[in-house]
Amino acid sequence: MEQANNNLLAGHPKAEFAGGRRKSQPQTGVLRKSTSDDEELDEESESKDVIKQSEQDNKFFHKQIEQRQEQARFQD
Repeated sequence: MEQANNNLLAGHPKAEFAGGRRKSQPQTGVLRKSTSDDEELDEESESKDVIKQSEQDNKFFHKQIEQRQEQARFQD
């Protein structure tokens, strides 16, 4: 079963495994030295991004639900 799962993930950039551990992926951006202030800002912006994405997902799913309810009304 595990072999089948590994085959499904083959070639996926986040699923390249070597010896039971994921291979590190090469950096595509420019490396720079970070400071503690940068790390705090990154955590804050990441948290805000997660919240924003969650809100967008909620709006999308509510629209989907409304559309399906309208379709159900027309079919009745």
